[in-house]
Amino acid sequence: MSIHTLPHDPYIDAIATALEEAGLEPEQADARDSETCGTHLMLDAVITLTPEESGIPDRFKHGLILVWEYHDGHEDGCLNEGAAWQWARLNEDGSNRELEPLPVPGFVAPAMLAATITTLAHTGKPTPMTSGWHDHLRAPVQAAIEAWTDGKP
Repeated sequence: MSIHTLPHDPYIDAIATALEEAGLEPEQADARDSETCGTHLMLDAVITLTPEESGIPDRFKHGLILVWEYHDGHEDGCLNEGAAWQWARLNEDGSNRELEPLPVPGFVAPAMLAATITTLAHTGKPTPMTSGWHDHLRAPVQAAIEAWTDGKP
């Protein structure tokens, strides 16, 4: 049993598990709260997939990253308020190219995100998904995120 310290840890853990079950074991999956966008608080997570560790095809020679972000407000230059998924190719030096939006809801069902990423890894294009995470699973995480953002200065 893992100990969750950030409100989005359960969701990111579920995503990492779904990716692993789809044969794409993340090299790294980190949930963070260390960033802001302008004056708005942000929670995020970064999941790294590489050919060596995750078994993704050589189409992504140096790997790719998945980024989940949650903003508690909207500001120019930031993603819209709420949750969103993005992805980017990794460069040889470990940096990444420009992030691109994934065609999925911010709280997409973990298995649906794994399907989207599997298609992306094999074809170069993500499959759009519209299936959200089940309410009974999403609601406690979303409530914890909202409580966390309300409690921050």
